[in-house]
Amino acid sequence: MSEKKKKKKTEPEEIIRKSLKKSSRFVWGLLVNVVIALLIIKAFATSFNFTYDVFSDRSLNPVSKEYVIVDIPADSSAIEVGEALEKSKVIDSKYVFFAKAKIKNYGSKIKAGKYGLSPSMTYEEIFEEICALEKKETTEE
Repeated sequence: MSEKKKKKKTEPEEIIRKSLKKSSRFVWGLLVNVVIALLIIKAFATSFNFTYDVFSDRSLNPVSKEYVIVDIPADSSAIEVGEALEKSKVIDSKYVFFAKAKIKNYGSKIKAGKYGLSPSMTYEEIFEEICALEKKETTEE
């Protein structure tokens, strides 16, 4: 009879232990799912912002009056030019510069030299300057 009493006493303890184990698995699974969802959201936001920067033509600081001299050595790749511009604080991201250079096929047109560039210049204005492109005239009607 004492064995039955022991079993009856341990049954509620066993049930509690099993339910705690199930609930901890649920909480752990929920936590993992939340972390995965946050990573997906962060990846989407990052890719959206990068794509927006690549396909928009905006400047780092539109109100800046400062000009800096950027030296572009001969045989520099587009990413190296982007690094120089980023270090000089003319652009925000060398990767956006590189992507724009590849998309618009400016990589081989970049000329070596020293250029006076400003954070108020758009990417298109920077490319016009360092690639010796004809400047686009804006007509007002």
